[in-house]
Amino acid sequence: MPIAASVETINQAATDTNNTAESIQGKLTSLRNLMEGLAGSWQGAASAKFMQVMQAFDKEGNDMMTALGNIAEILKQSGANIQANEEESNSSFDKFGMI
Repeated sequence: MPIAASVETINQAATDTNNTAESIQGKLTSLRNLMEGLAGSWQGAASAKFMQVMQAFDKEGNDMMTALGNIAEILKQSGANIQANEEESNSSFDKFGMI
């Protein structure tokens, strides 16, 4: 079943996704800064494990930010495609004197 959405709604979803990504990035950065403060507290094998956890945290955070950026871009492109299709349809009707 097709989903009906206006260009404005889709564009707003893209903006909201970007805004959410920015908010999450800020929270990830704050958390990363807090965790860096703890790095010196670990010694030996625990220190190495802590660094592995930090690397995993960074990778997962980057992956999430990439995914959100991709979602926002797909939404923007979808909005542009819908707008172009609507304009093309209106133009077609105009050619036949229907509007």
